[in-house]
Amino acid sequence: MSTWTEFKPIINGLRSSTSTNLFACNNYKYPLNSRALRKALFYAMNREDIVENVFYNYADPATSALPATLRLRNTPMFKDNNIPEAKKLLNKALEEFGESLEAFPTIELLYPSDAEFCKQTCLAVQDNWENIW
Repeated sequence: MSTWTEFKPIINGLRSSTSTNLFACNNYKYPLNSRALRKALFYAMNREDIVENVFYNYADPATSALPATLRLRNTPMFKDNNIPEAKKLLNKALEEFGESLEAFPTIELLYPSDAEFCKQTCLAVQDNWENIW
């Protein structure tokens, strides 16, 4: 019997997935109407850690909206897990709102209940975001 790794094709040293998982948010509703807050949450995510602990290294960190096989270049568009930048942007968002961190509302992540990897990804992202609070 063959295993997954025997059939996993590699293109340019990257797994040839044609999908990318992402979070969608309402940019018009408080508090995610703040571009600085969205960027802070984006920079706070540790994609390498998520790939290692949720996908057991059978995925590649998403450093673009396009999957690796559809990109023209394979260099990251940003620094993953950039906590200093995330904290700076979170403080900027708090200033925009005129709020303290203690009074800031909870951000709720919704995911399909039948997809365990979605649940595990959300839990990992929640841990990542706690690093900037």
